[in-house]
Amino acid sequence: MTVTTELPSTKTRSRQPGWAALQQIVAKQMARIDRQGRRRELPKTPPQNSIDLTHNDYLGLRQRNDLQAKTREAIASLPMGSGGSRLLGGNHPVFNALEADFSKLKGVAASLYFPSGYTANEAICRALINPAVAVFCDELNHASIMDGIRLARVSPERKTLFPHNDMDALEVGLAKSQAKLNLVMTESVFSMDGDFAPLEKLKQLCDRYQGILIVDEAHGLGVYGPQGEGCLGDADVDPNEVISINPCGKGLGASGAFVSGPEWLIEYLINTARGFIYTTAPSPWLAAGLLQTLDMVATMAAERAWLKHITTDVRTRLHKIGYKVSTSGSHILPLVIGDESQALAFESKLKEQGIFCKAVRPPTVPAGTSRLRLSLHAGLSQSEIDQLIYSLERLYHEL
Repeated sequence: MTVTTELPSTKTRSRQPGWAALQQIVAKQMARIDRQGRRRELPKTPPQNSIDLTHNDYLGLRQRNDLQAKTREAIASLPMGSGGSRLLGGNHPVFNALEADFSKLKGVAASLYFPSGYTANEAICRALINPAVAVFCDELNHASIMDGIRLARVSPERKTLFPHNDMDALEVGLAKSQAKLNLVMTESVFSMDGDFAPLEKLKQLCDRYQGILIVDEAHGLGVYGPQGEGCLGDADVDPNEVISINPCGKGLGASGAFVSGPEWLIEYLINTARGFIYTTAPSPWLAAGLLQTLDMVATMAAERAWLKHITTDVRTRLHKIGYKVSTSGSHILPLVIGDESQALAFESKLKEQGIFCKAVRPPTVPAGTSRLRLSLHAGLSQSEIDQLIYSLERLYHEL
């Protein structure tokens, strides 16, 4: 969809001066975006026979016919819409069952289901942050965490953006903090750099300096942990001693998000989290589908093992070609190109060869770090991996 920057006719402007003023403001902002070469458009869905590295359905659950069949059966007796906020008439029994099952998978006391990961992060920040709390946030955390902190109106002296995964810098800040409570916020797998947070070290610092660790498992849930419970399942960290945000739109192939923690915290969120209280509950159909998904994810060790294998394979082979990629890391693989136009050229050339991956540019990533974001998933075959490597090797020498 393209936003028009043409101004209304004189006749229209005289009748609707407010609309004319608004369109002038929008046209000015869109012109600025165009000068930067950063106008975005909604992409078309890649063809079925293409190699699609644009999505985050890491286990391929959207394409599972058995999951689709079980979901259709599960929703047969449920309404599509919830009918209201869960504090009004929208608290269907399927939500309670879903939260109980997810808590069991995660190994925690309780969970609360939110409409999206963005809403969950925003809600947890606004509910927990107050003048007695200091916030320490990794500088590469997702926009939803950053926006949640801003909406919580944290004073500058109570907010620290520490250098990415820098435990020494974080400890210096925590040691200086005079706050009654320190909240340390991180992602378990960072969405643009594809590296892992040092969860055990973060937890140790929180224990030492009166802190609580809050972990966003958006890109870890489903993929890591013995049963797909996320990176906390692989770390020597008690999931009941952290607060976790667990979005369902990636490894679980759906949408929504769980906030998991002690029962008293969930009760508090039910009473204070604006993103939970003042919104219509998600569709019961979605909740019923997620119940089927949770049963399936716990049994998908083979898919997780294959994804781990191809991740190591791709990283190792690209490193040998000359790309600046680590041979260890997650299934999210950034090829940092640097220049925006060059990154777009890589995207276009790969598309010509039936390989779809997105060039990620500022403001999503810092200036000078434009990149191709390869989102590896368990649905890729070895022949598709070989084709990807062949194409990237050619482009490395051509561009």
